[in-house]
Amino acid sequence: MYQAPPSRFYGGVTNSGPWPYALLANYPNPMPMVSPVDFDDFMGTYTAADWTIQQTGAGTTADTAGNGGLILQTTTATGSDQQANVRPTAKFAFIAGNQFWFAANFQCSVANLSQVTLGVMDTLVGLAPTDGVYFDKPSGATVLNLVIRKAGTSTTIPIYSSFAAATSYAVGFYYDGRGDPSLYAFCSANLTAPLAFGPRVPFPGGSNCATANAAGPNLLTNLPTVNLKPGFGVKTGAAAAITMTTDYIFTATDAVRF
Repeated sequence: MYQAPPSRFYGGVTNSGPWPYALLANYPNPMPMVSPVDFDDFMGTYTAADWTIQQTGAGTTADTAGNGGLILQTTTATGSDQQANVRPTAKFAFIAGNQFWFAANFQCSVANLSQVTLGVMDTLVGLAPTDGVYFDKPSGATVLNLVIRKAGTSTTIPIYSSFAAATSYAVGFYYDGRGDPSLYAFCSANLTAPLAFGPRVPFPGGSNCATANAAGPNLLTNLPTVNLKPGFGVKTGAAAAITMTTDYIFTATDAVRF
């Protein structure tokens, strides 16, 4: 998709306060410590040490060819085999008053007899987190859900009912912890290509398809309170190998550092 010419700010752009009241007033870039970000576009060589592999069977995670960088997870061919990647350390949390963002683009080779899980969670062992906010497509179904899970208790919100094989989806959520906290789910499934794939201008990240807050019907009662880590994985629903291809995974939050 054509991208319009960029605006040019030769002096830089900042979100700092003015000099002499702010240390980074004349720093020509936004302050990086305001919103911690974990973004992997899989353009560099895949480094296994950057992830904890949680698998059943002898599957693989590896770079694969594709425009913009792709990572390919492949299971082995036994029922309930899984291949999942999670960050080694839990560095994100939902904090009252703060914001939280998650986005990913992925596809799976099998629509029905597969489980796909991606988001932020405590673990992906068995693709069954105890705590997390994540997208989950259960085996034996083609419904993609947003799951809000705390200490083993879930709020499950269907966001798309016709999950298809070998089809790219952009999904994401935004948590606004200010005032009356709300969590908004996004999915590209109802957008028209090329917008469905999240181009840079504009980047829709999908359409807002569900909301959870105190007003209901989807409540935030099960919003987790523990630290979480980004992750993504796939599990077989039959004795046949499955692949999951992920284009990017993005996680960010506000941070109060003093």
